[in-house]
Amino acid sequence: MTRVRRFVPWVSALLMLAGLARFIQNGLIPATRLSLGDFRASFPTEYFAWLRPDFPTTMVWPGWTYGPVLHFVTLPLFLVPRWSMVGTVWAAVNLCALMASFVYACRLSGAERRVSWNTLAVLLGLWCWFKPLQSCFEQGNIEILEMAVTLAAVVRFTRGRETDPGVLLGTATMMKFAPVGFLGWMGLRGRWRVVNAGFITIVLLAAAAQLTLGWENNGLWLRSLWLRGVPQINADTQTVISTFLHRAGVLDLTDGYFLQRWFPDARAAVAARAGSVASLAFACGFGALLWLRRRSRVSPVELSALFVPMILLPTSNHQYYFIFALIPFTVLFLRAAADRQWGLLSATLICYLLLSPPLRLTGGDLHAYFQTPFFYVLHYNSVMAYGALGLWAVATYQMLGEPDALPRPWWWRGAARWVVV
Repeated sequence: MTRVRRFVPWVSALLMLAGLARFIQNGLIPATRLSLGDFRASFPTEYFAWLRPDFPTTMVWPGWTYGPVLHFVTLPLFLVPRWSMVGTVWAAVNLCALMASFVYACRLSGAERRVSWNTLAVLLGLWCWFKPLQSCFEQGNIEILEMAVTLAAVVRFTRGRETDPGVLLGTATMMKFAPVGFLGWMGLRGRWRVVNAGFITIVLLAAAAQLTLGWENNGLWLRSLWLRGVPQINADTQTVISTFLHRAGVLDLTDGYFLQRWFPDARAAVAARAGSVASLAFACGFGALLWLRRRSRVSPVELSALFVPMILLPTSNHQYYFIFALIPFTVLFLRAAADRQWGLLSATLICYLLLSPPLRLTGGDLHAYFQTPFFYVLHYNSVMAYGALGLWAVATYQMLGEPDALPRPWWWRGAARWVVV
């Protein structure tokens, strides 16, 4: 055993270095080129483009997109001397946000001081290997900054602050709207100073957006998320609704885009309604559980589980949204390592592998085994959605096992854990 332990630091360092090399190759270097992704399609918006006439404005989407904070935080990029430097500067900003997210996620777990440096090195390597993170960073998407700001708010809240977390959550909400659920959770907990600060921030940012960008020009408001009453869906969409839509249709392999088709079209409407009911049931069930816990001690596991509905409840998403799954993964991983809960560690790693299998997910992967690229086999079968749902189930199960997890009578805890499993 002593001989085996001698190799642990070397194996940990090797995994961390391999992950860093992979991240640099697939995330950092492509990000500096700014050749694809939602950021390239959103910046510069035509309403601010007059600040730098020498910047290209070949936007994919008209008007402006996402929440207005994206366009406000990117205003300093108009000071960059040349367009060719924008990608490098924005990649540096995202790299700082990513490092802050890693630190905040470790602090949220409450176990970062109870694990060895080898464990933290392995965790860092797993973050760097995480394919949704590589994809998100490569495209320069706002989700990285959104994750950092949301985590900063949550960690500051656990440190006893209330006004600052509210402002941060309001800012994160106006990046891409999903973090508004955390303000709802604060309301359930009766933390009205956080809620008030958050909604004041939202109102101020909304007013600033109306005066500059104009909400009537927001692409997310103008373009419908529904096509003939059905959410727009393709293979890489991984939500509760998409799992039903995938099962009801087939992939069209004829046009090279691997789009979803339904025969007849009415099958899609039925699947969308079933998925909507399932989403509502998931949201109401989890909301009821959080309401029952509203007077219990705030748990890091509970806070980490709140990141999963941000991924699974929207009508549409993409694989890079799953960077938020790194938060419950980190909390569970560090707590399992600190307490030597090998069953919990194994379940957490299985969910990680579902979210990011150790295989290449591009073009012609594994054509010898599948008729379609493995990327589409993975996503069409909703494997990532099941991985995220698994993390939520593991986190919720652990949360219900904590002392005073639910109010009396005592059978609440056992019944709730049985339902989760």
